[in-house]
Amino acid sequence: MTGTGHTPAVTQSPVPGHGRTPTPATCLTPLPPLTVGAEEEFLLVDPLTRELRPHAEKVVAEAARDLGDRVGPELTRYQVETRTDPHTRLVDFTAQLRTTRRSLAQAAARQNLRIISTGTPVLSPSGPHP
Repeated sequence: MTGTGHTPAVTQSPVPGHGRTPTPATCLTPLPPLTVGAEEEFLLVDPLTRELRPHAEKVVAEAARDLGDRVGPELTRYQVETRTDPHTRLVDFTAQLRTTRRSLAQAAARQNLRIISTGTPVLSPSGPHP
């Protein structure tokens, strides 16, 4: 009641629960679960010289047998990108991340290459990147 003896009017707000006294139902409304996922970029290198090798297309084709659309090319032919599915449990996320990395490493090894996760190449050929 207000000082005048009248009950104030409650107006409908466009935001649910806004402008009204919170109730247990509005305070305990479950939120959607949080998810985590990752995209990773890897460079392809020669296992002996450690120089970049432009064979992303071959490695992606090889890795796609296990990873499907969770592997693809990146900006240059030296790079491969992997991605996980969104997960609500960290244990599932880390398991898929390990499996994805292992599958990509094995696909690269079958092409006599190795993968490295780094922002920039340490050793690269001179000239424009393919």
